[in-house]
Amino acid sequence: MLQRELAKMREAVGGLERELRLLGDRVTARSAGRVAWAEVYERLGKTFTTKELRDLTGVRPSLAASIAFAWKKLGRIVTTQRGRYRKTRRR
Repeated sequence: MLQRELAKMREAVGGLERELRLLGDRVTARSAGRVAWAEVYERLGKTFTTKELRDLTGVRPSLAASIAFAWKKLGRIVTTQRGRYRKTRRR
């Protein structure tokens, strides 16, 4: 029960950090630390867009594109259309 409560609180804090980051709050961006990209990958649907990636993390468009490029290079995703991706079975 405590683990579920902790997970809820972490999600709430993450949501607030994303909102502040999107609003341009540099202090929050620094204090929030690094984005756990492996967790972000798991939370994304089977198909996703870079906009969904940005909305989930609150990062700038250039960073979202860089992450998508890195995942594509690793074979974790394939491009279906410009800015739209599909996860691959292989990891």
